[in-house]
Amino acid sequence: MNAWAELVVRHKKSAFFSFIAIILLSTVWGFQSFGNLKAGGYDDPTSTSARVNTLLEKEFNTETPNVILIADMPDYVDSAESKKIGSDLKSKLESYSGVAEVTSYYSLGNPPALRSDDGKAVYFFVKSEAKTSETELGKQISQELTGDFEKAKIYVAGFAAISNSINGQISSDLAAAETIAVPLTLLLLVFVFGSLVAAGLPMLVGGLAIAGSFFFVWISSLITDTSVFSVNLITGMGLGLGIDYALLMVNRFREERAADHSVEQSVIRTMNSAGRTVLFSGFTVAIVLAAMFFFPQYFLKSFALGGVVVVLLAIAGALIALPALLAMLGDKVNLIKFTRITSKAKSRGSWASLARFVMKRPLPVLLVTLIGLGGLMTLMNGV
Repeated sequence: MNAWAELVVRHKKSAFFSFIAIILLSTVWGFQSFGNLKAGGYDDPTSTSARVNTLLEKEFNTETPNVILIADMPDYVDSAESKKIGSDLKSKLESYSGVAEVTSYYSLGNPPALRSDDGKAVYFFVKSEAKTSETELGKQISQELTGDFEKAKIYVAGFAAISNSINGQISSDLAAAETIAVPLTLLLLVFVFGSLVAAGLPMLVGGLAIAGSFFFVWISSLITDTSVFSVNLITGMGLGLGIDYALLMVNRFREERAADHSVEQSVIRTMNSAGRTVLFSGFTVAIVLAAMFFFPQYFLKSFALGGVVVVLLAIAGALIALPALLAMLGDKVNLIKFTRITSKAKSRGSWASLARFVMKRPLPVLLVTLIGLGGLMTLMNGV
């Protein structure tokens, strides 16, 4: 760690701007991942039901339709008017690019199972071509056909439409997080760090980790099914880890500067203490998250991918970009103060008293803590 710290300090500008450049370059492909992500992945592909579905698809060509429509007709479904609407709707669906086949109540021999009990609504099924993005197809059909079609009322469902709806909801959630959660977090960070410049460092580390993670999600989406919910995990963990790691590093850097060490020496000493903590704690979190790779559902595998990648990039940001920037900023990290900044390590106060209390009585504290946690687990199981 000492050799690494000296290397980063010696080449601080190259280390910082190279790291930024690599992350920014990766976003050219990373932001393309959103269109490839899927909303499913909850089923075990090795289960009996999944094997039966695979067998049915392979031997009997019973593929699940990508988009399902329900047409609520103005009259009885077998009337001349309803049949004409059904024919027009079928032609409209077949006109979409990427549609391989359209079947319905009318084309399958008028089976009662595909007609509503009151005889006024029928099913339409759309299968997409192999190379077609089912999410994009579902989006297009949902946007253009949901609602009134001639005199019928159209409802769009199916996996492709649901995936599009979930993707849209996640996109709006991310926008809400950016416009609401991020400013509030920044205000809290200003209070915690005491200065605007220092408060921006966690956002830098977290933002770089989040942006860089999307590149690996994009690669995964090209190779295998990848869940859209990995994006939520990446954004949440990226921001949290950025705050955690930057808080450790900046506070230690301030303490080293308060002890009259030079800026470069303070960064090196920070890396040898707080940096080592970041490295080992981060790898511990990554190993725990990697355990989800062993689950068969790609929903959980995607969580493992997103979690491991964002943790590793947060570690890289905290041990490359952050120390390099601290070496360049020096005491300017405390610019634009809003609260009083205490740089010296505290040996008094409530937290110090609590730490001494725990260290003097480790076994009793451990026993009481385990009993308390066990009680909470019992309570939660009961609920």
